[in-house]
Amino acid sequence: MKKNILFIVLMSSCLWQIRAQNTFFTKTYGDYYTNIGVGVAEILENRFLVLGNSSIQDYTYNPVLFLLGDTGQVIRKAEFFSSNIYKANSLMVGQNAYYISGITNNSQSNDYEAFIMKIDTAFNQVWVKNFGHIEVWDEAVSIVGVGNRIFVGVNSYETENLEVMASVFEFSDNGDSLNCIHLSLNHSAELKKLSAFSDSVLTFSGSIQEFADSSFTAMIGEINIHSEEVNIRTYRTVLKESIAYSFCKTYSGYAVCGSTQKFFDFSNRDGYVLLLNDSMNYVFDMINSDISYNQADDFFDIVQDFEGNLMVAGRTESFGAGNFDVLLYKFTAGAWFLWTATIGSDRYDAAAKVISTQDSSYLAVGETALNGANNQDILVAKVSKNMQLESELSHVTSLMEANRQLSFRYTNPVVDYCQIYFEESHYVKMVKIVGSDGRLVSELPIHNYTNKVSLNLGFLNSGLYFLIIETDSSRLNGKVLKVE
Repeated sequence: MKKNILFIVLMSSCLWQIRAQNTFFTKTYGDYYTNIGVGVAEILENRFLVLGNSSIQDYTYNPVLFLLGDTGQVIRKAEFFSSNIYKANSLMVGQNAYYISGITNNSQSNDYEAFIMKIDTAFNQVWVKNFGHIEVWDEAVSIVGVGNRIFVGVNSYETENLEVMASVFEFSDNGDSLNCIHLSLNHSAELKKLSAFSDSVLTFSGSIQEFADSSFTAMIGEINIHSEEVNIRTYRTVLKESIAYSFCKTYSGYAVCGSTQKFFDFSNRDGYVLLLNDSMNYVFDMINSDISYNQADDFFDIVQDFEGNLMVAGRTESFGAGNFDVLLYKFTAGAWFLWTATIGSDRYDAAAKVISTQDSSYLAVGETALNGANNQDILVAKVSKNMQLESELSHVTSLMEANRQLSFRYTNPVVDYCQIYFEESHYVKMVKIVGSDGRLVSELPIHNYTNKVSLNLGFLNSGLYFLIIETDSSRLNGKVLKVE
């Protein structure tokens, strides 16, 4: 059952009307039965490249590419239709060309193969190449460029020895196959994202089955494209059964997002943000595990904006109007909650990708049944950094509103003891103390039904700290100044 939480509902006079004083919008695109958005890039200020898939009644997916302006207007559009399935999963912007990758059944065998397609800036197809392993289902899920070389992350399902095998294929700019690097030949692994932060190293995320009798757990790692050395890191003790859908480089290391079943026994999941240092060592994690998030919630993409804050995009079953709703979640660099928003209809809605735009806004791309002309449409929503959305079906809650759900106060500043007072008694599970750099300093278990908590903070050095108070019904946030 959906949980009732306090929302600020932003209303507009017309669902798709664009206000003159800003360029925030929520729009849908698609001319056929089912349409889904899978990729986005800002190629110039307020010029957005959006990648999607469209299908007709027989569900034969083919790529569709849009160039959108500052109000979401379509400047250019191209449909790459074929009698075969060519389902796009990822988008890369190169020099004077665009590249997409995905999965196709246009094969001489009965297997699905991965594909890569090059498109010029006028949206003309330059070439397309199918590739993969013989008699194996191959799907390209991510694409990235390093110089004049192209690297494609591919998952191969039901291989001879593994349930799924993750590989990185290398191509020239002309589509010539150059190399293939396997992430692991001994363990099943599924790749979700591939990025390049240097000329010699690729960074990836996904999940891996570390032991034959174990479940999959989130992984993040690096590939040296010269030595072909692969380094994989996992965080099973923190995340348990989980998957890392996406990551971004931050000012202090990496931020990873995904889904975990740490606190669930069955199909429900929690979204999480994992903070790592430059060596990919654990720093801090935030899991949406309170009672409000009691159904399936997934964090699919994460980006750091110009101010250092983190924006997450995904889907939620715990809140909203439909089966799943688009979920946008904003945090500080230390994974400190700022605001969250949902967008959705009474059916299925989800965000797949999000970017930070040059005008300090956010642009999310996904799919929706929200007032579109078809069964499912591509959704593009441009959101301000202060949670302004242009849709009457958008719901936003800020940090102030979230804390107002359960009223509390506490002593501040603190020399030794911090006294936390609640207006009513609640079951308090734990209080986490986080430093201003986002590092977890201490976890203090409480496990008591009370209206007052006394914390001994005398062991802390002077400075600013964040308090995360976990109760049986919510997670509360506060700041405290420790003085001598």
